Formats: sequence, structure tokens, C-alpha cells
Amino acid sequence: MEIDDEVVADFVGAFDAQPADALAASLTCTELDILARLFRAMGRPDLAEVWTECHADQDDQGDAHYIGGGQDGEEGDRAPQ
Repeated sequence: MEIDDEVVADFVGAFDAQPADALAASLTCTELDILARLFRAMGRPDLAEVWTECHADQDDQGDAHYIGGGQDGEEGDRAPQ
């Protein structure tokens, strides 16, 4: 499948870092992973990381992207993408 470059540019422009901050937390972990894969496939691993970080900030302990504090305030591990 090929996607027109203009469509990719429009999608990336519409779903850049600004909406990530507002929307990423409302996605399930599976939805986030699929969106991140799509960004990577479009050559934008930077946006995949932005969306993952915004999502992870709101994940709960036990969720796939949880990065909250561990024991003694250490940062938790993020699940591999």
C-alpha cells in the first residue's frame, strides 16, 4: 500500500506534538502502539516518541507504557515498542 505524500504531510501536520499532549492519554496502549507504528512507517519516529511519552505520562501502574516512580523515587521502565 502506498499513501500519497500530501496525505502523509497533512496527517503529520494535524497530529503533531500539540494534539498529542491533549489526546494521547485517552488512547488505549494498543491504540497508541498502532499510532506510533504508523508514525514510524511515515518516517516520523520523533512523533511516535512524542505521542508515546504523552501517553505514558498518564498510564497507570501495570499499563504497558507506565513510567511512574518506582521505589525510592526511581523512574519506572517503559515497555519496549
